[in-house]
Amino acid sequence: MGEFRKQLNFNGEGYSFEVLHQGRCGDIVYMEGEKILKIYWEMPGVKELDMLIWPDLTKWEPPVLEAIPYEKQREILARLRNWLTNEGLKTDIDLPLTIKSENEPCIWSGCGNDRVMGSAYCLEHIDYTTLKR
Repeated sequence: MGEFRKQLNFNGEGYSFEVLHQGRCGDIVYMEGEKILKIYWEMPGVKELDMLIWPDLTKWEPPVLEAIPYEKQREILARLRNWLTNEGLKTDIDLPLTIKSENEPCIWSGCGNDRVMGSAYCLEHIDYTTLKR
């Protein structure tokens, strides 16, 4: 099956997302100014999810090819999660609908933040384990 574009959403804040399909997989293309980032996805084998996502946000696509700092990666990840939620897509990188603290510490060594309900980690370390380094 050939590649086709599902949609293009500009949000008025200088960035956009576009879903490219190629059969049961493809890329989510994140565009910010002249910079482009491709995020690989596949269709899952379970009905509870719409996409499985591999968020390698470490460097921009050619011709830029520069490294993306970790805090910028977290910003892009937050934008991606927000956009996916607004599109009504359920993925393996979703955060809980309600972020509540369990008043128990994150199990990450040396972290003093409270863990997110239903997780062993705080929000920062959920992102850290999601992002490729």
